[in-house]
Amino acid sequence: MKRSFFLVAMVVTLFAAFTIAQSSQTPSSQQPTPDQSQSSQPSASQSTGSMSQSSSGGSSDVQTNIQKAFQQDSSLANSSVSANVTDDKIQLTGTVSSSADKDKAEQIAQQYAGSRKVDNKIQVSGSTSSQPSSTPYPR
Repeated sequence: MKRSFFLVAMVVTLFAAFTIAQSSQTPSSQQPTPDQSQSSQPSASQSTGSMSQSSSGGSSDVQTNIQKAFQQDSSLANSSVSANVTDDKIQLTGTVSSSADKDKAEQIAQQYAGSRKVDNKIQVSGSTSSQPSSTPYPR
């Protein structure tokens, strides 16, 4: 009799624990966006995978979030970088002062890209084309 009572008590306890665990999970539609979950941009050492937006976010929302992130980043705030977002692509254009700034802009866009491809067309000011110069160097 005691053994039967113990088994019933265990089953009830496990069922209650399972029910509580299921009811405490947050649906994915109520998860916070990067703007809500962090007040500043992540450092370069932080993982960007956890910040990725799903591709179901509206293009204009994603574009607005990327532009805000550019303005909040001290190295990009005074640059002329912009993002054009479509359902399948994010195209970055403009000019920055260094290749590190170009990489940072692409990293920020990738955080919000979801399944969108990031097409980085940003120019680095003062950089030259990849074609070798036809002027010979003095000897």
